[in-house]
Amino acid sequence: MPQVWAITDGGLQSTLHALALANRLGNVTVKKVVSQPSIRLLPLIVQKSLADWGARKKITSLPWYLQGDELDGPGPEYVVSCGSDAVVPGSLHVLKALPSRPYSVFLGHPNLPFLYFDQVVLSKHEANSKMAKLGPLAQQRNSLVTKLPILDIPSNTSLGSTAQQFSQQVLKPLRGKPITAVVVGGHHPDCRWYTEHAVQLADQVKRMVTKLDDNVLVIFTDRASEKNKTAILDTLSPVCEDHPSSIVTWDMTQGDLSSLESAQAYEHVLTNVTRVALTADLDYLTAHACLFR
Repeated sequence: MPQVWAITDGGLQSTLHALALANRLGNVTVKKVVSQPSIRLLPLIVQKSLADWGARKKITSLPWYLQGDELDGPGPEYVVSCGSDAVVPGSLHVLKALPSRPYSVFLGHPNLPFLYFDQVVLSKHEANSKMAKLGPLAQQRNSLVTKLPILDIPSNTSLGSTAQQFSQQVLKPLRGKPITAVVVGGHHPDCRWYTEHAVQLADQVKRMVTKLDDNVLVIFTDRASEKNKTAILDTLSPVCEDHPSSIVTWDMTQGDLSSLESAQAYEHVLTNVTRVALTADLDYLTAHACLFR
């Protein structure tokens, strides 16, 4: 089968989105390759020029302006990229540095002219809201607009043993009653929410446990800020002490799981819960959760 690299920013949404397509193309290797935080202050077109300059040497080690996984292993035939602006310079560097010249697909809007990728795939709502800055859609010939984001339910055979054991450990205290998963994201330009909103969310979770006698798993994604995490945990701490078998928290940024294992563990959790509630900034995860209902 063809070798496929999924280049992401390490986030849950971008990893699941990239895997939805990459798993259908061949054997997948997930790699996190992003620009250094200081480089992200530059305009994206400048970062793109920096990636072009750095990729002149065909080497597997990352240059100084990138961080993440090394470019070792079998050369891919396909590169599927997805994530924030930080992943764009990394994916462009990978495409130019690899001697195999793989076919490139970017999922989402790259905030650059589409000609730098072989194919750009956007959902209809994203295309309508973001295409104006790059001109009419008809001029972007290598774009594919879908009615919904690309989604895929993985088979049980694709679940790694580490991810399965971890997810079972997370769910173990909640066995015996229906489980509601509350997935927490963070501040987004299109969905601004702050500490007071995090406290309101925690109050709703408290009512689910104390009034409805429900089991709740609170999942903090990589997008959740430390301030909002602290606000939610402080609000929930009395309930956790009084109902230790009814509420569990999982911080996905903690632990030794890779981005792939975290995504696999998250999907295994979704197959074992009754309901899923997500904050409004998690647009892709909302569509993804509908597949499991």
